[in-house]
Amino acid sequence: MQSEDSAHLNDHISEIKLIEGYAVEYWLADPVLENFKQKYNQAKLEGAISASGCFNEDAKRILGNKYSAYVKLDQAIYEAATGGQFGTAAKQADYNRVIEIMRLCNEMRSLLRQSRRSQYWLH
Repeated sequence: MQSEDSAHLNDHISEIKLIEGYAVEYWLADPVLENFKQKYNQAKLEGAISASGCFNEDAKRILGNKYSAYVKLDQAIYEAATGGQFGTAAKQADYNRVIEIMRLCNEMRSLLRQSRRSQYWLH
């Protein structure tokens, strides 16, 4: 089970990186100049967030005592990526939101990597 859990963690780390990339693209884009690209980036971001939810099925078992920190970060990433004027005609580029998303995603990847290292020490 250890290698399967580690692979699951690796996959989720990659998913967080995708979410971060899509969110940064979305929140840096000028909606007036890039309407089609804006909708495209919104769809990619929503899809990546939805797909990453599959990790939640095994998260509590895999993460153990880091699970509550994971849930808080997961919720914070979701709120940062899809909050504010997300998906509305009033949406503008939001540089502070981009910084927050990048910070949160980095924290999440760090937590997942710590959990991956713990997998090796447990067995």
